[in-house]
Amino acid sequence: MKTKLITLLLTLACFVNYAEAQSLDMLKRKAASKAKQETTRAIRKTVGAGVPKSVELGSIPATLEEFDAKYNVIAMTPEGAIAMFLAAMDIYARNEELGAKCFGLCFHPENRNGDLPNNHFLSFMRSRFHYGDGQPWIARSYFEGAKPDNGYTPKEPLTLKMKSRANDDDYLTSMDADVEKRWLQSSGADSERAVQVLRVRGEELYYIFEYGGLPSQVRKPRR
Repeated sequence: MKTKLITLLLTLACFVNYAEAQSLDMLKRKAASKAKQETTRAIRKTVGAGVPKSVELGSIPATLEEFDAKYNVIAMTPEGAIAMFLAAMDIYARNEELGAKCFGLCFHPENRNGDLPNNHFLSFMRSRFHYGDGQPWIARSYFEGAKPDNGYTPKEPLTLKMKSRANDDDYLTSMDADVEKRWLQSSGADSERAVQVLRVRGEELYYIFEYGGLPSQVRKPRR
């Protein structure tokens, strides 16, 4: 009985120490995040905030191999990772199987289900693009030159513009990563839509963290 009590007390002590360590780690991360957030806001107020940045996608990849190769080149910036996510969305609207695999590459390996996004994400995208009143033109509506009047036909090479805002927050994740927010305007919507990407510290590529309203419906094309 005494041995069991000692074991229980030791287990409880280990649990308390672990919980305290986790809490301390979270407090440190919150403090670091707050400091980074204040610095980032100060920079955005003087440099770049509200000024659209352009990223050239060129064309939509035709195969998974092409998608992977292009992702590894342009997803070194937040804008590039977002452009690739929209490319995956356009592919998915036309080819569900290939698009799902391309979507998988847009998420960090720790946030995937094997090589694919999680089931909730795929279920949402399936309902958006392959059930009922699907809108295969959503992704194209963000690219330069696309508008309802021309059937959302973008200019070539495909170019995307987006911007940050001075009051955008920094976000904590369960990963040791920096998160960036960008705002995009669809020509078929009335207001800008936000998307967040993350880059794990020590890594080169950005990945989708929160896709927000990007897949939301837009006005139907007029032709």
